[in-house]
Amino acid sequence: MNRMNKKNGMIRPILSFFTLMLFLCLFASPTWAIERDTLMLKARQTSWKGNYDEAVAIYQQLIKENPKDIEALIGLATVLSWQKKYQESGAIYKRVGELRPDIPDGELGLLRLRAWKGEHATAEEGLKALHSKYPERFDILMLLGQVTAWQKKYQASVEYYKKALSIHPENPEAIKGLATTYKWMKNTKEGVKLYEKILEKDPRNIDALMGTGILLSQDGKNKEAIVYLEKAREIAPDRADVRAMLGTLYSWTAQLDDAVTELQKSVALEQGNISNFIALGRIFRWQKKKEESIKLYKRALELDPKNTEALVGLGRVYLFDDQWDKAEELYLKSLDIDPNNLDAKEALAQLKRIKAPEANLRYNFFEARLHDPFTGQISSTFIDHRETVESFFKLSPKTTIQARYQHAERRQLSLSNTTTDFNINTETTSIGLHQKLPSDFSMRLRYDLAHFSNDNTANSTSNLLNSEKDYSGFFILTKRYDRHLLRASLGRELFVDTNPGFSTIEDINTYSISYDAGFSDFFSTLVALSLDDNSTFGKLQQDHVVRARYRLPDYTKIQFEYQFRYLSNPDTYQNTIGVNFQNQLGSNVRYEASYFVTQSHNTEDNFLRNSVKLFYSWDILPWLAWSSDAIVSFDFLNGDIDSIQNYQTYLTIRF
Repeated sequence: MNRMNKKNGMIRPILSFFTLMLFLCLFASPTWAIERDTLMLKARQTSWKGNYDEAVAIYQQLIKENPKDIEALIGLATVLSWQKKYQESGAIYKRVGELRPDIPDGELGLLRLRAWKGEHATAEEGLKALHSKYPERFDILMLLGQVTAWQKKYQASVEYYKKALSIHPENPEAIKGLATTYKWMKNTKEGVKLYEKILEKDPRNIDALMGTGILLSQDGKNKEAIVYLEKAREIAPDRADVRAMLGTLYSWTAQLDDAVTELQKSVALEQGNISNFIALGRIFRWQKKKEESIKLYKRALELDPKNTEALVGLGRVYLFDDQWDKAEELYLKSLDIDPNNLDAKEALAQLKRIKAPEANLRYNFFEARLHDPFTGQISSTFIDHRETVESFFKLSPKTTIQARYQHAERRQLSLSNTTTDFNINTETTSIGLHQKLPSDFSMRLRYDLAHFSNDNTANSTSNLLNSEKDYSGFFILTKRYDRHLLRASLGRELFVDTNPGFSTIEDINTYSISYDAGFSDFFSTLVALSLDDNSTFGKLQQDHVVRARYRLPDYTKIQFEYQFRYLSNPDTYQNTIGVNFQNQLGSNVRYEASYFVTQSHNTEDNFLRNSVKLFYSWDILPWLAWSSDAIVSFDFLNGDIDSIQNYQTYLTIRF
């Protein structure tokens, strides 16, 4: 009996141990499995939110519980790769490959790391090999779509993404990847279509809003693009990339103040982003805020001293601040870093053109046909031909010397009796100076010495009594205040007068002051007051002008103008309205067309003038440009029509 009791005493603990082990097998494993799934979900969610350190800690806890947990190992390697800890991530992917050689996840992870480190071609070859083994693996197709797009193999990228979408037609990442490739291809139609598909399901998707905006801007639809970026800003006001892109779009639509606001916010949100400093520096340069612009470009160069975009941008600020040596140094430094940098080459060529001496070869033709108010026939014609050669020599960024020679032939024909009133040749030599002064003052002056002589005296009824020499010229002083320009000038012009019965050379001395105010990029006004002292009449004539110009905000090629002008002796009032159209063909050809209507009233007569002006300029070569303009006017006066034609063409040669 005692022996039996002892035996039973030994059996009970053994049974209890086996019962406990059975309980743990039946109940403990499912409990841990539930906890493991919860932790895995939490790790994924925290990593998606950007809390990488917390996600790493959770994955490490899971791996500690089960060192062969493949899913946790892949999750940990992925998060480490997002933290750019490529060596640690790669070691874990290798371990995955050793534990499970029957699945491609380890090798795929290593290839993803190669792609992220910039080894795109190597990654592509490895992914193609994996794809041949696992043609239906969605993640392999997605990575192939990315890698080929990064190498600008856009058509291949499109095909891989389309294969991925054939497996999961509604997968948002695949749709976004394909839309991104279309964005890089600048295929606005297909890209916008895909982004709109994303926005139908998720109207607050920032990437889709930004992608749509970028595509529309690439298609020149900047106003529409701004609508999408402004929606993105409302949803994510602290996204630096959204602010930066919106600021860029504002700058492209001439909303410079708004552009500055957005880019300043972008800089504050993302201090290490060089492109934001450069973009904001560029806008300040456009606004002529040189100190602010220089500061931003220098901040970008502190982050990356070899950034050629920042070097060239800073050089351009120095160029227009007349610091040519500093600009040239920065351009050359950019070319040392990248000998094929087009912006640096163009900037250096521009500097050389600015510094180089110039010669202008100019030809002018002027003709005025005046009608006799009694007979209605053309009573006289005044013709002026001029050939001019002028050279500009830049002694420094602030000093330019001008030398000029001009030959002119002036004739007045009396067609009523087929005689020539006068035919006078003029030889003019000139010397001029353009000097930039401190505090945004500048000065221009020119002195002309003209020699007048008769030509064809036998056929002229009003010759000069003797050859004459006289002088003319001008002096202009300007002061700029941001968008405002104040100008004071005095000048002396010479003309031929036949009132005494023979020709004499008379002069007009003009004293004027003007104020030009640019209130915005679209609206400006000018007020000009001047006095003309005419030697023939011996009295002053007032000539006052008020002008307003308005450029269409939505179509800046068109500008409207209104001008009021008052002339004394006799009192004359003129109202002019006009429209101007300007356009650019490529980077070398610019043309312009204007039409003006002027109505003039005074005590003696009234007239209506219609004027058409055409202009074009063609940069044929970097050292050669050709420009021409033509003005044709018709004056309707008491039933008669007087006409004026003025043609000018000239070549500019840069040495």
